[in-house]
Amino acid sequence: MYSIVFVLFFNILTYILLKGESDMQVILFNTSNGSAFEMQFSNAKQMKNYLEKNAEVEFLSDTNSYLPTRHQRMQQSG
Repeated sequence: MYSIVFVLFFNILTYILLKGESDMQVILFNTSNGSAFEMQFSNAKQMKNYLEKNAEVEFLSDTNSYLPTRHQRMQQSG
């Protein structure tokens, strides 16, 4: 199981590094509590370091959508 996860993780990181993206918005999954959350990284190396330090967190996917917080929406409409 862990070898499959490692291979998947390695392939995803390779893909991201080859794309050369900056300001990455990604969806991560915390395996210890089952929660998914979004994070932003300045580059793939920063994300890789974060994932290495937080073994219980896995990469799920890239995201390029943006949903402003309620506070931001209220400021825009007011």
